[in-house]
Amino acid sequence: MQTRTGPQPRSSSLSDFSQKGGRGGAPRPKGAFPGGAAIGLLRQIVVADTDEEARRIAKPALEYHAGSLNWLRRRHGSTEFTSRNNIHRGETFESWEEQEMAIAGSPATVRAAIERQVKTLGINYLLCYLFFGTMAQSDALRSLQLFCTEVMPALEKI
Repeated sequence: MQTRTGPQPRSSSLSDFSQKGGRGGAPRPKGAFPGGAAIGLLRQIVVADTDEEARRIAKPALEYHAGSLNWLRRRHGSTEFTSRNNIHRGETFESWEEQEMAIAGSPATVRAAIERQVKTLGINYLLCYLFFGTMAQSDALRSLQLFCTEVMPALEKI
């Protein structure tokens, strides 16, 4: 018996979903994006004055965040729902960093990592998690300030 919050029928793929009209009808070009399509990434990002400081903040915050994301997997085992289509959900900051899903460092380090991913993956849309897990509000606000003043201006050029 299926409950309201249980598994729901879904399209076999995103392209199938899109071809059938998706949420808002037939796909429409997005003029604001090169090529008419948004190609994006989600990244957990911590910016601090030094690489060491950013990693000190990011490691416990991300590991707590990852633990929350992995709670269903630990409780129910790996299923289609809990695996989230094989999206990386490692337990350690280092595993997220290795997969380039977490970026922590000085403004120069963060800029270089984002620029490398843009060049390699061809993205034109970046969604940033700048406050997550156990981060102190003061650390998150400082990270946001550095991201806005020292990282974003350089990203406008790419």
